[in-house]
Amino acid sequence: MTNFFIVGGDGRQRRMEQLLSAQGYPVFSYQGNDGDLPKEKLKEASIILGPVPFSRDKIHIFQAFPEVSEPSPSLTISRLLDGLHKGQLLFGGGLSAFVRESCQKKGILWKDFMEMEEIALENAIATAEGAICLAIRESPFNLHLSRCLILGYGRCGQALADRLRGMMAEVTVCEKSPIKRTLALTRGFLAVSPEMLGKVLPGKQLIFNTVPTPVLTGSFLQKIPKETALFELASPPGCADETACHQVEVRRIACPGLPGRFSPDSSARILCRAVLRVLGEGQ
Repeated sequence: MTNFFIVGGDGRQRRMEQLLSAQGYPVFSYQGNDGDLPKEKLKEASIILGPVPFSRDKIHIFQAFPEVSEPSPSLTISRLLDGLHKGQLLFGGGLSAFVRESCQKKGILWKDFMEMEEIALENAIATAEGAICLAIRESPFNLHLSRCLILGYGRCGQALADRLRGMMAEVTVCEKSPIKRTLALTRGFLAVSPEMLGKVLPGKQLIFNTVPTPVLTGSFLQKIPKETALFELASPPGCADETACHQVEVRRIACPGLPGRFSPDSSARILCRAVLRVLGEGQ
């Protein structure tokens, strides 16, 4: 029978343990440090389920303990990989080149959650809903008729734009791809290229970034009104440097792990369905 070892993570991984156990699978879950890693349990497992993201610093496995607000970076990637052997299958979100190359050398199979289209699509919805929850909590404005700017119109940007419009917000999309700008226009949104940012930034109350590359640099940051909130949804380095934002008094709100924070149950079910489909044991 398939034997699972769940390592690191947040509420999603805790819920995955419950879901898989309820289906009769042997599951062992571990959050901790290098010294306490249960090597025998790891060796016995046929499937290792890593977190999303697999790592935030490319050194440690991401793990957020329930009793603390910040992740505890105490289990290293290298320590985990040392305990794996040929024939095992490793899942994780955003696996680095180092992880992939190490697995290949040892004959370990791997699968990146974020390269699985069904997960990416559903994860975008969870991220969009989480961003809206934060916007309601952190912004002094109603979303109704608020002037919103979304940087990037990929899966997450599209899901977010649709939901903001459903709450009667005024949504502008900034996207470098002409095709994606056209898509945004056909869906009824105002769409601009990055070259037009300087003209649209001064009038925005809420900015949501989905682009993992610096976009708001130099004079762009100075054009953002002081009361505007910038929600950083993308992976590091994001669209704007935190120090630079502080210097010009731009309120930058980092939003890591929104699916795990706001919808761990739904997100865990998405991951479990995808894993079992890969294994040929799910629909």
